Amino acid sequence: MKTNSSIIIFALLLPALALAQFDNAGTSAANFLKIGVGSRAEAMAGAYVAQADDISTIFWNVAGLADLRQREFMVTRTDWILDVNLISVAANLPLHETGALAVSVNALSMGEIEETTPESPDGTGIHFDGGNLAVGLAYARRLTDRFAVGLQGKYVNETVANSKASGFALDFGTLYQTDFRGLKIGMSISHFGTKMRLEGREQLIRVDVDGGLGANPDETPARLETEGWPMPLVFRFGVSLDVFRASRQALIANFDYFDYRDVSPGWSVGGEYALNNFVFLRGGFRALSPVEEIKDSGHQDFFLTAGGGLDLHYPNSNYRLRLDYAYSDLGRLSQAHRFTFAFVF
Repeated sequence: MKTNSSIIIFALLLPALALAQFDNAGTSAANFLKIGVGSRAEAMAGAYVAQADDISTIFWNVAGLADLRQREFMVTRTDWILDVNLISVAANLPLHETGALAVSVNALSMGEIEETTPESPDGTGIHFDGGNLAVGLAYARRLTDRFAVGLQGKYVNETVANSKASGFALDFGTLYQTDFRGLKIGMSISHFGTKMRLEGREQLIRVDVDGGLGANPDETPARLETEGWPMPLVFRFGVSLDVFRASRQALIANFDYFDYRDVSPGWSVGGEYALNNFVFLRGGFRALSPVEEIKDSGHQDFFLTAGGGLDLHYPNSNYRLRLDYAYSDLGRLSQAHRFTFAFVF
């Protein structure tokens, strides 16, 4: 196929045009969407938007699904801070030589939380649950032999006690393959969606409309009005390059820049070493750049990641079983561990 350069340039720049720099700290809903999914990607500090070559790409750059010619099923467990756990599931279905469908599920859960009130700051003895859910359907397609695009629609829900908020979001990605040392260029924009407003029984209250009047009802039913908040829109740009590739060994290096609407921008560097396409060692680091500190001192916070995996090939078949693990340094929040099981068939 011939490459239409004007289409490619426009599609690559489109995500960047959709995101501007604002100081929006603490103004996003559904923040569980910021948690990176997949042991392979997170072992490389999330520098994965351009490598994008397994089913976990649905969480990083949906365009990468177009290159998957086998069906894959993946389950990832993320042990986040305290008692918070994230279970992520994804599966794809190649439709033809240039396209694919895929589905994804992200479910966050936590232990029971004890209710506290101004009158009972140490707890009332009443416990409640909280959780988050995102379900997506994606389609990716190659427009040329080098250029692919992808789109995912998602339903997002947050629940705490008897209140919940929900909304819909889109993920969009592009991926361009060059003929220089396996160089790939990827861009994505994720969680572009509606605002989420918390509603439920907790917003129902009884008030005294005018305490100065003795004759009016002192328990008038009312509802607290909650404000809608946007999802954590994020723009990513990345490159992936083969440092070397031989018959039994390969080393891939990745670099990503990311910018959330409510967090200062940052970047990450990661790499993957493969031996016999069987044993994989990965590592990387992520740098967050507080805007106000950069202006004064150029200070950045660095977080290390590491991990590895096995790719088990079944004899005389195309079936494979992948087992991956990742460790992530979270700074003051301690650390996170991820375990991924994937079946390729």
